[in-house]
Amino acid sequence: MPTSPGARRLPTVIAVVGVALTVFAAGAVLAIGRSSAGGDLVVVSREELDAATAEAGPAYRLEEIARLEAPTQLAPRAGTEDLYVSQLGGQVIRLVPAADGSFSPAPEPVVDVTGEVSAQAGLEGLVALTFSPDGTILYLGYVDKAHDQVVAAFPMSADGATAGEAVEIMTVDRPPGPPNNHIGGSLAFGPDGYLYVGTGDGGAGAFQAPDSSSYYGKVLRIQPDPVNGGYTSPEGNTVDGPDALPELWTVGMRNPFRIDFDRQTGDLWIADVGEESLEEINRLGVDEAFGKDINLGWPQYAGSTEYYIDEPSPTRLPPTPPSYEYDHRQGRCAVIGGEVYRGAQFSELAGNYLFTDLCSKALLGLREAPDGGYEEFTLATIEESQIVSVDAGNDGEAFVTSISGGVYRLTAG
Repeated sequence: MPTSPGARRLPTVIAVVGVALTVFAAGAVLAIGRSSAGGDLVVVSREELDAATAEAGPAYRLEEIARLEAPTQLAPRAGTEDLYVSQLGGQVIRLVPAADGSFSPAPEPVVDVTGEVSAQAGLEGLVALTFSPDGTILYLGYVDKAHDQVVAAFPMSADGATAGEAVEIMTVDRPPGPPNNHIGGSLAFGPDGYLYVGTGDGGAGAFQAPDSSSYYGKVLRIQPDPVNGGYTSPEGNTVDGPDALPELWTVGMRNPFRIDFDRQTGDLWIADVGEESLEEINRLGVDEAFGKDINLGWPQYAGSTEYYIDEPSPTRLPPTPPSYEYDHRQGRCAVIGGEVYRGAQFSELAGNYLFTDLCSKALLGLREAPDGGYEEFTLATIEESQIVSVDAGNDGEAFVTSISGGVYRLTAG
């Protein structure tokens, strides 16, 4: 039942929490490519690759701008250069820029829902934040003391220093059984002005991901009501049979973490955490209707590999293969999205998708390969792992957040 007028309580899990923070041992790393003259494949060891990189000198580096307590995501706000960072325990911190380009945390949090949040690292806590396009409303995603998932709206003060009382948009009962996992962690406004929410498959319910009567393993598209609470489902959402839920946009995901819209093209990018060995990234552009009526294949497919292929799929939507995938042989474990770079500082990065992996210490890039498809490259590294978000400021410049404490911006090497 709704917990406030217009608010809807759903029998599933909204993607507002993070991914598990287990770190795996790194394995051997090889770079494989063709020589500049074409011909046979060339295999280069990690030592040779590192030596070549060191000789050339790094083009980029990650500069620490703040050290906070378990930061989880960064978001800009329209009309200001201030940056806002969520902390796992339940506070939102405002970073105020100085004339020299440095940032300082404001003395008081913008929002403090510590008393409402259950902050079990890896499964619960405050991990998602975004602003309405005009910057007047802050949206948070967190797990409350009852272990239910909450999406709430907070009206911002004119100066951006504080926020008003919470207005409930969604509260989602914790499902029965063990603690939640595979519950995603994304809130993003699309170019159409609607709020998109990524949800995971719930861990034990993989076949709910393609099922249009379930909220698990989806991207939802809603129109929140930050004044009265609750939301409506806009016209034009995915329709997949008579039992389809009205909020559906994209189906067939295991654990989307995170989702992002290219501010120039409107393409929807989804980083979907894999099962045993493959991580995948999906770019859904005009040919894919920006995600509408798209099934990303889980669990019939894990990446491009057949998985539960012999089981009947509950959706009429054919599977769409990933745009890019990688395995765990480099000591990686879980893909973390992701922003398309649209800043002015590095023109050579324009249109590249920036992302990372939870078990990596590197900011990674994805660009279109000359012969089709995509190729990955490393921009910069930090000393701490557990990067949980890659975001962009209003100017399109990139920032990286590690739950170990550091908030970084991409700058010239």
